[in-house]
Amino acid sequence: MQENLFYSIIYKNAKVFWELYGPKEEDYRFIHDWNREPSIREEGSKTMINIKFTISKPGKYRLRAATVDLAGRTAVVWKNIIVKD
Repeated sequence: MQENLFYSIIYKNAKVFWELYGPKEEDYRFIHDWNREPSIREEGSKTMINIKFTISKPGKYRLRAATVDLAGRTAVVWKNIIVKD
């Protein structure tokens, strides 16, 4: 089992959607803890958001963070994660 902490820097956006892909197609997860909000802090003109989640299976994963601002501009960031036995 591996606990992960990822940071994403966004520009004045309200929502970030986190998705975890892999290692198999059926292992897809939408990451959101409905019981608590992620840690958010302002850094100048940007907003830093961090989330914690656990991966229990070894393998190669891809974390996707996607957001859109009020003007409709989108941003997507992909991070590769490898979990070893």
